[in-house]
Amino acid sequence: MKKGAAVLVGIAALVASAALAGSGAAQPKSTYTIAFIPPVLANPAIKALNDAIQKKAQALGMSFQTIGGQYSPQAQIVAMDAAIQKKVNMILIWPLDPKGIQPSFQKAKAAGIPILGIWSPGVPNVQANFMYDDGPVEATIVKQAAAELKKEGKPCNAGIIQGIPVVNILNARNVGMAQGAKAAGCTILEQQVNQQDNSSGALPIVQAWKTKYGSKMTAVFAYNDPSALGAIAARSGDFQPLVTGMNGDSDGIAAVKAGTLYADGAAPNVEVGEAMAQVAWDIMNHKSYPKTVWFPFEILTKANVGGYASFSQRLSGPVMQVSFVKKGGKIFAETKPNYGG
Repeated sequence: MKKGAAVLVGIAALVASAALAGSGAAQPKSTYTIAFIPPVLANPAIKALNDAIQKKAQALGMSFQTIGGQYSPQAQIVAMDAAIQKKVNMILIWPLDPKGIQPSFQKAKAAGIPILGIWSPGVPNVQANFMYDDGPVEATIVKQAAAELKKEGKPCNAGIIQGIPVVNILNARNVGMAQGAKAAGCTILEQQVNQQDNSSGALPIVQAWKTKYGSKMTAVFAYNDPSALGAIAARSGDFQPLVTGMNGDSDGIAAVKAGTLYADGAAPNVEVGEAMAQVAWDIMNHKSYPKTVWFPFEILTKANVGGYASFSQRLSGPVMQVSFVKKGGKIFAETKPNYGG
């Protein structure tokens, strides 16, 4: 190559580099690796969250790993230790037992690995926290269900399928369901924890209620969609309780459309995942970031579910642009595309 041509090529490269830097586009950072430790990967809503983190992380030029995924606090401790040994740059986690996992959080801090947490208010050693408005949404869903029963001329006599109380977000859902039932004048016939977090764990609970209460139980309020589907499977004869769920996974949405699930709270898990990856990138690139980010649920019924974009539709869309805005004293994530909520 002639000297003049080489100079021109070099200038062109510098101009292109400067233009990219000035555009605000993320520079590939292949040395940055973020790891996500889910509470349970088998849950469709958590799988959507995991996939969204991966999608945004890769778009920002980061490497991504999922570590663990069994529904067990002890398994999360093992996964934390594995992430630290792998020397990842950041750990994203939805802790099942925020207190019990603190020794592992302290190890990560000592190793210089920041932690981003989901539904971990007040939990030490978490650099940024991502929150849903589960409790108020659950209360609203229960009130709407009670109003529907009244409209049908039926009393609100309910069974509540609870999540494991040590998990902060699940306890918030438990409290929200009970508060909503009390506010709506419902009689809570029984409450029981689904230790398995799936439909197989919920089915025998509701079958026992069917035997005990029969048609007297007119509603079953469930803390997640798998539990709601277990309750639906227990229906037979004159045992036909109105059922509600939470998460907005594909099976839950299908049940709302079919009319077998009265209402569902749709978690914005794709938005949460992409926002977490964005904050991780911002922290590692020494940019400002919010310490607590809030996300709203959508309440879906047969009347509005037709316009809802599913997890798979959101994941198949373009990578979201994430920004953070203050509303009513809280910081909320806003995304483009905006799928509602």
